[in-house]
Amino acid sequence: MIGLTVARCMGGNESLTLRDFMFERVYLSAELRRETERAAALLRTLMQWYLDDPDRLPATAGVDGDPHSRRVADFIAGMTDRFAISTYESIFVPHTPAGFGGAVPR
Repeated sequence: MIGLTVARCMGGNESLTLRDFMFERVYLSAELRRETERAAALLRTLMQWYLDDPDRLPATAGVDGDPHSRRVADFIAGMTDRFAISTYESIFVPHTPAGFGGAVPR
């Protein structure tokens, strides 16, 4: 319905121009492709980390009786973007201990 309304208001050529612009600059942009690949790499890394050691997965993750791989996939699928990034950072990104202020003591 909205598409028809836009097409009627804008005529045929304008809506095609807008569509082309959106695909070129937004949906298929190089920046979006890079971000998509980064997100996929993050999720693959988390998936492998949980698959490597079943004890890492929270006991409440998944359905009892399901294979470990299914429980891991369900757990990761249920993560918000923010939680997935936070989890990745807490596992893989080194942090400076409190009190060091980033400087290495001599």
